[in-house]
Amino acid sequence: MLGTIVSCSTEPTSPEEVLEEYMTLMSEGKCEDAIALTTESIKLTTQQSSDSQCESWEMEIISIDCNTDGNSSLCCYKEIRSSMEMEFGFELLKEEDQWKVAHALKPWPCIKNSEPELGIDSTILKEPNWNLGVQFINEYKNFVDTNTSVNRKIEWLKNSNFVSDNFLNHLQQMTDSANQIDPFIGLDYDPIFVAQDYPDEGFNLKSTDPKTNSMIVQGIDWVDFKIRIRLIENNGEWMVDGAGDVNPRVEN
Repeated sequence: MLGTIVSCSTEPTSPEEVLEEYMTLMSEGKCEDAIALTTESIKLTTQQSSDSQCESWEMEIISIDCNTDGNSSLCCYKEIRSSMEMEFGFELLKEEDQWKVAHALKPWPCIKNSEPELGIDSTILKEPNWNLGVQFINEYKNFVDTNTSVNRKIEWLKNSNFVSDNFLNHLQQMTDSANQIDPFIGLDYDPIFVAQDYPDEGFNLKSTDPKTNSMIVQGIDWVDFKIRIRLIENNGEWMVDGAGDVNPRVEN
């Protein structure tokens, strides 16, 4: 059962209540009512999905845990559907004093990050290979220029030797969760770029943080377009362990 979430007999006001109402309406096949609880930026995408198929399903909400910061709230939603426990990530934004579902395709609020397994003593690690991160994002960009299929992107990443197994596992979980939410649309953005579009001329290095093995790259022709990349050392080799929305680690 849902525990701390109270069933909404009046208009929902908190992120948890709005998300509960949204998923309840979706499960009942009331997609038009659910669309009213979304931001303007995703109404068209949600409408296209409901026009294609709006079928009800049986489910039981287990929990909704939201981390709210100002006008943004990241929520981990869990339910039982067809005897299976499922979890999805959502972002809600506050618009005109009302919480709205902004993104339904980000499972990472539910992902528990574990400490990296280092191949050598972390006290003697050398400077991260920042060039690897720049090379990774530019080669990935070049591939995506002519390949938009999510499955082809994942296959390229698997064969690239750039990314860790942990990176691939998180990306696969994001993809699977998105397909479970909406098999017609799936991920409606690129989780590495955290956008649907990206700089035409590629990226260069903006800044580094050796304490967290993190770096920021920015677009060459779009300097306001920035991506955070996190590296990990494993058995003497540096790899990309996180990029954009894929396996982001929240540092304490």
